[in-house]
Amino acid sequence: ETSDAKNPNTLPSAALNRDPEGPEAPRNRRIARNTVFLLAGRVTDLVAGLLAGVLIARHLGAEGYGQFTYITAFVTMIVSISYFGLDRIATRTLAANKDEAPQFVGATITARWIMQALAVLVMLASVRSADIGPGLTLALCLCTLSELATSSAANLNAVFRAYARMDVEAMLTVVWRLTTLAGIVMAVWLKFDITGLCAIILLGNLPRLLMALVLLRSRFVKPVFTFDWPRIRNLMASSMVLGISTLFSIWFFRAAQFALNALRDKSAVGLFQVGQSMLQQSMMLAVSLTLAVLPAVSALAKASDENRRQLTGIYRGTGRHLILMGSAISLTLIVFADEVVRVLFGPSFAAAVPSLRVVILAAVPLFLCLLNASYFIAFNLQKYLTLSWGVTLAAVYAFYFLLIPRFDLVGAGWALVAAMVLNVAIQSVFFRMTTLRFLRFPLVPAVGTAVLLVAALLLLDGGRSLLIRIPVYAVMLVAGMMLWLKGGRVRPPLPPGGIR
Repeated sequence: ETSDAKNPNTLPSAALNRDPEGPEAPRNRRIARNTVFLLAGRVTDLVAGLLAGVLIARHLGAEGYGQFTYITAFVTMIVSISYFGLDRIATRTLAANKDEAPQFVGATITARWIMQALAVLVMLASVRSADIGPGLTLALCLCTLSELATSSAANLNAVFRAYARMDVEAMLTVVWRLTTLAGIVMAVWLKFDITGLCAIILLGNLPRLLMALVLLRSRFVKPVFTFDWPRIRNLMASSMVLGISTLFSIWFFRAAQFALNALRDKSAVGLFQVGQSMLQQSMMLAVSLTLAVLPAVSALAKASDENRRQLTGIYRGTGRHLILMGSAISLTLIVFADEVVRVLFGPSFAAAVPSLRVVILAAVPLFLCLLNASYFIAFNLQKYLTLSWGVTLAAVYAFYFLLIPRFDLVGAGWALVAAMVLNVAIQSVFFRMTTLRFLRFPLVPAVGTAVLLVAALLLLDGGRSLLIRIPVYAVMLVAGMMLWLKGGRVRPPLPPGGIR
């Protein structure tokens, strides 16, 4: 914390020192409060997003759902250019310096407009090469506008996070998801086609964006658009490495759609999307926790023993919670995949069960990658994120083209899991090579969780009776809790001057 009396968003150091719980207690309480708000929004996001996906899948069937998924994947692959890492850089920079907030926010919005214009140009140039099917050009355009609105809203949410007002982001998420879900229910009832569904999704995105703009100007800061090109250029230069990393990570989660479309068909795309959508929706919970941690980690990113001690505590505690969260989600879906798919998606998606049970194994390594990303960003080490996601992206395409022809959808699932494990391993090596080497990867709970989940995958398939699966599931869940309580050993802080 800073003792600058001019900054109303901080506490004087003397007040912190009087806290009986130690100087890090206010920061920990703020992380907890922000996490609660973000989790509330993300839980709504998860439930409403899952229900929306289920309704669309049931309405369109496997092949139609595959077509819809392929369109959204193609749009996201291109429009993701507009993200460019600007939101996380904005959160980190604005949280540390709010004196020039109007000018900085104006520059951030201008930079986003520039990148959105570039994304639209790339979309126009590549639309002819897209295998979107006849009569779906309008659906592609509507989906593009919707993704651009999402990109703009993400930019504004970065400002709310910098002011530690995650409750605002949570409220906007709830409004967006519930509005969209209501529209999809109506569209399914009226039997809309893919184009109609894309129009409904766009209409659900617009209220969130408008509300975010109104709240930004009325309660936080009024952006000043001076078109300060040196500031905009510096902002884009500082976010370039993270922007490439963001592109790689988004492309990573869209690679399966293109590989399966090339090697199989649209029905395979729709079936595999069942497992991948479960993974991505659960990821929203982990995103909440890591985003709440990022401002605190950014404020502590200075070479001192006390800061390293607090950073180590945050990493260990957050890592343990993420492992618990990921293992509980994975174990539940592995054991009850048959019932979940049959109840939610219907019998026509029964072929998605084997791939779902494999894909969800990627939850724990994915969650840990999100935590590692917060530390790389806070310490201005984004280039290592770019390297890890770049290698992972190349690896997952190689794995897909190697395993899908041999093992079909299950092979695609194992390719995704192997690539995520590779990403965690690469990031752990980079920790040891940089100023983050004082952090120790939670190896004991991570390996124990991996063994537990693989055992569940091998022993508790859907062919066994629920009378067997439920008690064994309970025992495994308790074992996972014990691994979580054990945590991971952390290297003690280094002496002053011990960081390269």
